[in-house]
Amino acid sequence: MIRIPAWNPPPEALSPPAPGQLHLWLIDLTSEAEGPGDHLSDDEQARAARMLSDEDRRRFRLARGAMRMILGSYLGLHPASLKFKYGSLGKPEIQTPATDLQFNLSHSGDLALLAVTCESPAGIDLEPVRARSNARGIAEKVFSGDVREYLSKLEGTEFETAFLQQWTLIEARVKVEGKGVFSQPGEDIRAVNFQPRSGWIAAVGMRGKPPKAEEWLTLKFSG
Repeated sequence: MIRIPAWNPPPEALSPPAPGQLHLWLIDLTSEAEGPGDHLSDDEQARAARMLSDEDRRRFRLARGAMRMILGSYLGLHPASLKFKYGSLGKPEIQTPATDLQFNLSHSGDLALLAVTCESPAGIDLEPVRARSNARGIAEKVFSGDVREYLSKLEGTEFETAFLQQWTLIEARVKVEGKGVFSQPGEDIRAVNFQPRSGWIAAVGMRGKPPKAEEWLTLKFSG
């Protein structure tokens, strides 16, 4: 599996990716920074308010605020000025200003990943490696016969890792088009697994095929 050896600080002058390029951002949600959350829109603030725990609200505000700050940096705009439109299953796109910039955000626990591309949409998903009591049941409902047969031969950590590799690949592919996991993604959409940090599995998908890992620009949000 592709491993990201280091996440780099962003350059002072951040240029949008060229068509076919992939920028990946790591956002650490253990930060206590409150600033990013100040940039959320009214609907994002309302969504955060509906969450049951203070921790979930804090993580959501930080992830969405960081996303706005990053996208604003590419476009040379204040983060709060960005306006989004949403697909039928909630995938956001930039509505204002008009731009070819595409993005997708995934967050789980204390980590978030943001994929940024140009023209062609991307999908990203990440999960912590841990045992899930319903994993085999999910596999029976979601995965193909070949994948189910492969997983049936695995136990313990090997199974958990392989299950999450397959799950994140599906999620990344369907998120390219803003669909759900029971949808069939387009045949031209490909995804690859990578390890953003020890103990985590992620996947990123694009139309055609994501560029080689050595060509990815991997950046860490610093607030």
